[in-house]
Amino acid sequence: MALIIICGYPMSCKSDFASKLKEYLDKQDGKNIVLITDSDYMKNKNETYKNLKYEMELRQILKAQTKKLLNEKNIVILDSTNYIKSFRYELFCIAKSLGLKYCVIYCCISEEDVIKINNENTNKYETEILKEIISRFEEPSFKNRWDMPLFVIDPRKKDINLDEIYKTIIVNNKVLTPNIATKNQALPLNYIQDIDKLTQEIIKVL
Repeated sequence: MALIIICGYPMSCKSDFASKLKEYLDKQDGKNIVLITDSDYMKNKNETYKNLKYEMELRQILKAQTKKLLNEKNIVILDSTNYIKSFRYELFCIAKSLGLKYCVIYCCISEEDVIKINNENTNKYETEILKEIISRFEEPSFKNRWDMPLFVIDPRKKDINLDEIYKTIIVNNKVLTPNIATKNQALPLNYIQDIDKLTQEIIKVL
């Protein structure tokens, strides 16, 4: 049905918003909502982002889980930093290859506020790691087709119009049309089993 990409700095309250959005969508008739959260696949977030290999493996897990769960019946919410525009493009192509709907929700909070929230959190990022991620963050843009439709929100606010988001994404938004580049190719019969096995092996390392 649809892929919703949640992105933003670490500690930008995006996971709180993702849960809130899922709760709202769960109340809509006939909608099966799946929330994928990066923290479920990290034993130690500081170690993950210290090591480029671990970070890349995390993205591959998130991408595989998204591809596995995304279909015409599910609304998949992917909650992660999703800070690399090429990775968002890959996710866009997955949704397009399936002929589904797609959008990006950017949880926009200032660097100063994120650092303050992090310092007040018991499960926090090391300051240097947090600043490094922020410095590499590639903001979603209204100019990029793979970032559209795009919502820019402050997830801390209580008056976010979830009705408007729902109508834009699910009711009014057009499905993406597959083309030759994004059209699914036939997959091996054991494709899903292989993904699950690889995911479990990588999780043990992270």
